[in-house]
Amino acid sequence: MSWNVEFLEARRRLLESGDFRAQRALGHELDDGVMDTPLGSDVPFRVRFHCRFCGSSIRFVNSAESSDGLAQWRLLDISGGSASESCRERRERHRSVRMV
Repeated sequence: MSWNVEFLEARRRLLESGDFRAQRALGHELDDGVMDTPLGSDVPFRVRFHCRFCGSSIRFVNSAESSDGLAQWRLLDISGGSASESCRERRERHRSVRMV
């Protein structure tokens, strides 16, 4: 499988993963993302996103070694950002300001 196809498949699986969906449900706005790929491998193993509302850095890890090479993403950690207000509240406030 070519690197481009492998990359697109890994990204699709990440966006469909339960952990990614859970972070979106909490209101995090996760755009793009930076993928790390180990030397000598075509399989992305870690992706970092920044939430544009709270500034949190949210990282996911691919546990492909334990899943026959298929991308299996899970939440690795969350750092930074402000815990004083949920992203969902910030997003709603941001939308209401834009509508005015």
